[in-house]
Amino acid sequence: MTSIIPSDTGLTEVLTKIGRASTPQVPQNTLGLSLPRALKFDNVANNAIDFFGPLSAALVEYLRAKGFQVVSATPGLSHQIIPDDFPGTVVIDRCALSEGTWFGSHSETSISLREEIYELCRKSRQNGIPVWFLDIPEAEDPFAVVRIKSACDTVFPYADTADFEEGAKVSERFTEIMSYVNARFASEDQ
Repeated sequence: MTSIIPSDTGLTEVLTKIGRASTPQVPQNTLGLSLPRALKFDNVANNAIDFFGPLSAALVEYLRAKGFQVVSATPGLSHQIIPDDFPGTVVIDRCALSEGTWFGSHSETSISLREEIYELCRKSRQNGIPVWFLDIPEAEDPFAVVRIKSACDTVFPYADTADFEEGAKVSERFTEIMSYVNARFASEDQ
C-alpha cells in the first residue's frame, strides 16, 4: 500500500531549482556606489564628521565656524545612513524640531518624524555613539520631546559637570556644545 503523504525527498531539490535558491547572485558594484554616496552623505559613511543629527541652521553655522565637520540629518534617512562605528556625536537640537525639514517633529502632528529621531537615538546608543539633546528654555515638554529626550545620553544644559571624574579632560566637542546651549539660555534670561 502506498502512502498518500508526500515525502520530503524531492522537495528540497524542487525548491532549489524553482525557489529562492535559484535566484542569481547580484553582481558586485564596481563603481563604488552606495546609498550614502548617491545621496551626498559619503562623509558620514567615511566617518569624517564630528556632529550628525537634526540640527538648526544656527547650530550648524556655529559649529562650522569652530572648525567642526557637521552634517544635518535628512528626514527619511537619518538612522539608515549612520554607520554602526560612527566616531562622532549625534546631536538632537530642539530648535531644529521647529524649523526646516524637521519642522513639527516636536508635536503630535508629525509622529513619523518623532519616531525617526527616536530611532536614530536608540540605534546610536545601541552602538555606543553618544547622543546629546540640546534643549531650549521652555516651560513645558510635549510628549514627543519627552520621548526623544528619554533616548538621549545627555540633555544640555542640564549636564552636571560635578558628576565628571576628577581631573578628567572634557572633550572640545562637549565644551563647545555646552557653551552654545548656555548662551542660548542666557539670551532668554535677559
